[in-house]
Amino acid sequence: MEANKVKYYTGFTFVEKETGIYIGVCPDLNFTSSYANTFEEVCEALQEACGLFLEGIPEKDYPEVSDLSSLMEISELPELNIPVRIKV
Repeated sequence: MEANKVKYYTGFTFVEKETGIYIGVCPDLNFTSSYANTFEEVCEALQEACGLFLEGIPEKDYPEVSDLSSLMEISELPELNIPVRIKV
């Protein structure tokens, strides 16, 4: 990967039914996750968590980006989720 080239991973957000808390997870980055009170906040928190996960890893060694259709088949994800792009 070229130096400073932007890469986008797909994350998923969903609302935990009992608490109403928004949860975000990025399967490509070892299921890195975060949570927040609003959709906007969880998107920001998940992007920050993914950046921290990749910190110290050379860009050439970043995990591959999976295509959305294969990610949608992950059984651990709740049925009602919203895909989001994570810029790193």
